[in-house]
Amino acid sequence: MKDFRKVTTMAATVPTSTPLPSSQEWLLLLSANDPRRQNRFWDGADLALEIVSEDKPERDLVEKRGDYAEARVPEYWIVNPRSESIIVLRLRDNAYEEAGTYRRGDAATSALRPEFSVAVAKVFDSARVH
Repeated sequence: MKDFRKVTTMAATVPTSTPLPSSQEWLLLLSANDPRRQNRFWDGADLALEIVSEDKPERDLVEKRGDYAEARVPEYWIVNPRSESIIVLRLRDNAYEEAGTYRRGDAATSALRPEFSVAVAKVFDSARVH
């Protein structure tokens, strides 16, 4: 991952020299050489990440799972502040299968890019600081 640079304190990285906003709420990986890169936006995604909302958790746990599968997003991460867990889902055919559930002490690891991982404790500890 030598052509990636750090954008957030959660160790998310991007391989572009364009300045990007840093936020504790977003995890973003971009490839400068990806053919989906457009002038104003990207066409598609390799990974979607959602933080489970307090007011309507089923939206992130169930509804968006179907939406992202329909959009053919290969990997979907669900970050759940209540259980302090990260679920990594991988698209198989037309539905997601669980690649792993990670908790404190674990590193949530991408099913498609195993060199990319995030320490679960750091994700939730950083949320407490802000």
